[in-house]
Amino acid sequence: MRTGLNGNVIWSAELGPDIDRWMDLSAVCVSEEGIITIAHNVYGVYPDLGAPRCEVTGLSMDGEVLWNHKTGAEVVNYLLPVKGGFLCVSQGRDTHNVLNDFLGEGWVLLLDADGNVKAADSTPDIGGGKVEVYGVARGVNGEALLYGTVVDEPGFYSKPFYATLGFPEAYQ
Repeated sequence: MRTGLNGNVIWSAELGPDIDRWMDLSAVCVSEEGIITIAHNVYGVYPDLGAPRCEVTGLSMDGEVLWNHKTGAEVVNYLLPVKGGFLCVSQGRDTHNVLNDFLGEGWVLLLDADGNVKAADSTPDIGGGKVEVYGVARGVNGEALLYGTVVDEPGFYSKPFYATLGFPEAYQ
């Protein structure tokens, strides 16, 4: 929902998954152009029956759905508005696997203002280990910075890291 500064509801919308499924909101951001972008993860008894596990949706300031991007089985943990679009980041964990949620293989996806993929990449191997991303932020020059920890193997964190993303199309 969108509320005013005094707490009154301006509009509300419901985004519901198929029957026997539920969803949670994992990230929200608003671009300078006024596009509200949300990432929502779909869970359910049979998540591998072709239904996406994560979707990124762009809404107008009036709550109208502008676009919807299905990422497949990957979870978007962080969103960052960048020039002309949105940066989607997965921290590298599989929240659907209760026995071992570690993957150590985060990824980044650059969507344009219409929800189309402009660029995609996996997070880098830094210092010989896999990384678990804890967040993404904008640097002083407009660049996107990833930060987190290097993981040598599940449960063994060796050192913190930060990296500047090399997506020049996000900063032009």
